[in-house]
Amino acid sequence: MMRLTMAVWWSLALVWLVTNQAVAEPASDQPASRIIVKGYGATDDDAKKDGLKAAVEKLQEELRRQHLDHWHPSEKYIKERLLVGAGHLGDNVEVPPAKTWIYEVNIPDGETLTHLDQQAQRQERAEARLSLALHTAAGLALVLVVLLGYLRADEWTRSRYTAWLRLAGVGALAAIVAGWVWLR
Repeated sequence: MMRLTMAVWWSLALVWLVTNQAVAEPASDQPASRIIVKGYGATDDDAKKDGLKAAVEKLQEELRRQHLDHWHPSEKYIKERLLVGAGHLGDNVEVPPAKTWIYEVNIPDGETLTHLDQQAQRQERAEARLSLALHTAAGLALVLVVLLGYLRADEWTRSRYTAWLRLAGVGALAAIVAGWVWLR
């Protein structure tokens, strides 16, 4: 009976493994979409800079369309990873600015954009946690300094001004708490 039960379990596990792999979706082999952006400027360099700004704006539009709010592409990221080639000079425009520069830009697929947005979101959370930890450590250090200062001052004055030192200590602790809340 035990062998029959084990055989059934192994059969079920094998069926699950085969069917699980059969219905799994393949990785997205969808190529990134390409867009053409134009930059305008009085010189070629100005047109190139404007073209990069236009590429950033197009990518931000795509991020907004997909409701991804945390990752914001930089011109450097686009220049290093998304441009196809170095771009080329476009037709000159009669009305100033006179130069046009054309870039072909790969827009990553939705999965890649979601991944980049999640990375940015994790980075934001990590920075918030680090900031909270630093504020907490600084606040606790200040509380310790106030307490030690109170004890040392009380000892130095031979407890003649205990009430005034307690009042000053409580005031300093209240200021520390208010500062911690205000900075948070």
